[in-house]
Amino acid sequence: MTRKYLTFTITALLFAQILVAQQNDTITIVPAKPRHAVSINDFMGNQDGYRSFWDRNFSGHWSGFHLGINSFLQKDYSAYPPSQDGFMNLKIWRSFSYQVNFWQKSISLQRYHDAIGLVTGLGLCFDDYRFNPELTIEADANGVIQPIYPGYEEMRKSKLSTFYGRIPLLLEFQIPIGHFQRRFWMSAGVVFGYKLGSHTKLKYHQEGISEKVKFRDELYLNDYRYSYTVRMGYKWFNVFAEYSPVPFFKDGHGPVLYPFSAGMTLVSF
Repeated sequence: MTRKYLTFTITALLFAQILVAQQNDTITIVPAKPRHAVSINDFMGNQDGYRSFWDRNFSGHWSGFHLGINSFLQKDYSAYPPSQDGFMNLKIWRSFSYQVNFWQKSISLQRYHDAIGLVTGLGLCFDDYRFNPELTIEADANGVIQPIYPGYEEMRKSKLSTFYGRIPLLLEFQIPIGHFQRRFWMSAGVVFGYKLGSHTKLKYHQEGISEKVKFRDELYLNDYRYSYTVRMGYKWFNVFAEYSPVPFFKDGHGPVLYPFSAGMTLVSF
């Protein structure tokens, strides 16, 4: 009898402890973090007005201030005596190209995306070609460009400057990077130019006096020029290269030289 009573008492105490524990326990429900399901439409767009990551207006890269260096490729001095070979060799690191592209128009080639498009616009290009300081150039009586050695006491600088108005036609591709917030871009095409002016400039010392003179004589540069160009960039770093298959001088008026320039964007508009 005593054993049954003890067993019953222990069972009752355990049951009471379980009931008390259930009353004191609290179940806390933690809401799950919201999740976003990315569908194929986020990348490809659709025709139902859904705004995808790509659905922004296409904006190309042309306008801005660009700085480069000038050089000549495929030089041919065969019409000159050997003593004059290479007289238009440049001091490349002082032969600068200044491009001010002040207006652009971007045209998307995709109906529902904005990663491929055409770019055109307007710009001005100021090119300096630095010669060896002891010489300059001018046309002789037959209209042929010749090296001239002025013979001043102390020659400091000699250069040819040209000024072209320009219109580009570029095909541009853009690749989204970093969850589509920034893009690597690359463009290629043709830049058409028309010569607005040119001159040579000398800087020298004569009898202790510093002098500068400009000559705006006819130099028989090609008035119309087109250049093949490749441009690319990411964020603030943008570079370009241009090569013209049009000779620098008109046919028969100077050495056969093909302009080349390369540089980077300093400021984008």
